Amino acid sequence: MIYLKNSVLKIDLPRSKSIGNRLLILQKISGNSFFINNLSTSTDTLVLQNLLKKIEENPQGAELFVADCGTAYRFLCAYLSANCGQWILNGTERLLNRPIQPLIDTLLNAGANISYLQKDNKTLLKIIGNKLNYNNLCVNSLQSSQFVSALAMILPLGKQNSTLNFNLETPSLQYIEQTITLMQRLGFSITCKNGIITYQHQDKINFPTLMEVEKDWSSAAFWYEYVALSCAAEVYLDGLQPSVLQADSILSEIMQQFGVKTTFDKNGALIKKIKSSHCQYFEFDCKNNIDLVPMLSALCVGNKTDAILQNTDNLIYKESNRLLALQKELAPFAKIEQVKHDLHIENKAVAFPKKHFFSAHNDHRILMSLAMLRNQIAEITFDNNDCVKKSYPEFLNFLSRNVE
Repeated sequence: MIYLKNSVLKIDLPRSKSIGNRLLILQKISGNSFFINNLSTSTDTLVLQNLLKKIEENPQGAELFVADCGTAYRFLCAYLSANCGQWILNGTERLLNRPIQPLIDTLLNAGANISYLQKDNKTLLKIIGNKLNYNNLCVNSLQSSQFVSALAMILPLGKQNSTLNFNLETPSLQYIEQTITLMQRLGFSITCKNGIITYQHQDKINFPTLMEVEKDWSSAAFWYEYVALSCAAEVYLDGLQPSVLQADSILSEIMQQFGVKTTFDKNGALIKKIKSSHCQYFEFDCKNNIDLVPMLSALCVGNKTDAILQNTDNLIYKESNRLLALQKELAPFAKIEQVKHDLHIENKAVAFPKKHFFSAHNDHRILMSLAMLRNQIAEITFDNNDCVKKSYPEFLNFLSRNVE
């Protein structure tokens, strides 16, 4: 974090962990046929990277601790089911209570050997690698798009033409599209249309030498919030570019409603508050941008904007139950309730205090969203700053100082 001339704050954003984690799995699927440049330094990516190394060093099997990384949990469940060895997947209590059963059901129907193991009063997964039947797979993906991505990435291991059917109502469809696009860029013959993924086997693929990981738009969201809640802030997001891989790049459009303009150059993006007119009401369908909900909720509360954030049901399955976390932490300033599928925000006519304590609920996105309210609340403290390491370790530098 440094200042450029004219007091423009320059931010070096982290790399996308969603892109990096998919590339790590696909790198193994390809037989390590390409290199990955600029992987994220997030805990989630480091966990997956270290586990894949452990798998390579212990081909007969081992116990793998995935911590609270849901991506590693689901991706490795599918990957290990299709490889040799006997494996145990362990993780935090919250992780082991997050949805995975529909993915397991699909793998079992394909011939996987997966069972539950009780250890230390926790239910772990025991996986014995097996040859799978990849023809006409079908998964109930209403709880997580990661079920689809996990299955799509192992299709090349079957060395056969195959299809994968999933629910069109799946939340965060953009992450499925991200998976398919990355596989296409690597040279795999795979398409996705109307809830059906079709894979055509190829005897040989000419993989690119290098795959680059983009700067992370989901992390950029918090700086958009910071600028929107400032009087006249300017922030330069180094390296950030428009993206077809990251659906959260829609931020450059939707944040115009809060008076924030985005100007791209070849080196990054300048985001600037260009008007101070108040956005009284905001409505947005979050189905394909569910990770933006904590930021948008805090933004609307900080800006005294009433809002309806649509299709937020799946927030209950994240690192915390984000619906309950947002309702609890923002309750002093707004009435927040889930009405059917939507989150309703109605601001209260109260002044912000000079200082306030928030619980992070051990959730990186909850903490970073609330931290950007410091333009309204001068002194903000949390119970667990370290949870931001999951996606954005460098954010701790911001928490340790006051940005003027």
